[in-house]
Amino acid sequence: MQQDGARPHTSKKSIQKLKEIFGTQLISQNTEFAWPPRSPDLSIPNFFGWGYLKDNVYRNSLQKMPDLIENIQNQVKMISSETLVRVSANFEKRLQVCCDLNGGYLETLV
Repeated sequence: MQQDGARPHTSKKSIQKLKEIFGTQLISQNTEFAWPPRSPDLSIPNFFGWGYLKDNVYRNSLQKMPDLIENIQNQVKMISSETLVRVSANFEKRLQVCCDLNGGYLETLV
């Protein structure tokens, strides 16, 4: 589980409970495995999801909020498993580059 640096997510009480639930799979500030704060290079929604949805959702002119919501839901459902496999492979590549750069910027992937 990945947590951002928001105060409610990093309080001692929150971290203790999350460690009970997720053990060593917790990636957060104030834990053994720190997550780089605000890293769009290491966030699947940032490097894939939002752009993909924006490109596909706004292809049609939507006039009403319910239409927008429905279109977003439909576009999410239409993401193929093959696409998710490719995104996951890209995510693993990004993690490896981050490790190779000792946590530096992933300029080669941008």
